[in-house]
Amino acid sequence: LTKVLTPSALAGVHRRGDALRERLNALFAAEGVGLQATGLGSLLTLHATHRPLSNLADLAGTDPRVKELLFFDLLDQGVWIARRGFMALSLPFGEAEVDALVAAMARVVRQRREVLPRR
Repeated sequence: LTKVLTPSALAGVHRRGDALRERLNALFAAEGVGLQATGLGSLLTLHATHRPLSNLADLAGTDPRVKELLFFDLLDQGVWIARRGFMALSLPFGEAEVDALVAAMARVVRQRREVLPRR
């Protein structure tokens, strides 16, 4: 474990998580949909709102069916996330996987734009 899970490896997976959140949020903004990715390091969650989030009450009025739709549409694209919109990156999740996830999300967002919340 100390040979694989090194401080450098952990820093890398956390950087990729930060970059993934930034890229997803840029995609959502560019496409004008009311979605956002929040989290820290290698952990992230999708939310069906573009409003700032600081506590659970900020999620009031969001539609949980949006996460269900994203889950199934991403699954159809070959990408598995938790049904509740949660993702935890692992050490083997590299730049190619970040690119693939963002590309899959872009296809889903463009396909479902009419039913996704708007900004």
